[in-house]
Amino acid sequence: MRFPPWVPALCASAALLLVAAAGAATKAPSPATSASGPQATAPTKPMDINSASKAQLMTLPGIGEAEAKKIMAGRPFRSKARLVADNILSQAAYNALKGRIVAVQKTQPSAKTQPGKDSKG
Repeated sequence: MRFPPWVPALCASAALLLVAAAGAATKAPSPATSASGPQATAPTKPMDINSASKAQLMTLPGIGEAEAKKIMAGRPFRSKARLVADNILSQAAYNALKGRIVAVQKTQPSAKTQPGKDSKG
């Protein structure tokens, strides 16, 4: 039996629509369209390596339990680049993370800025 020329084209179009619909239904929502909580691999603000918990550090790509322990043991870091200088991370691992991390320094208040202290004795 011979089909009219439009039947194979119709079947091919229907197959493409089914594949596209199935792909859209199973595709995970992108971080921009996700209404659920923060994404583990793409935090919205950089993570402070001087105060993050082991669990928080392990949400960063390429950071496992061993790396998280090394980071915590090496604190405080004056700069995030110390992760490479102190042989905690490889240069490649650091390059993948450097936009997602910071090394915040805790400042000690001076005598002039402490509340309740007068400079006039």
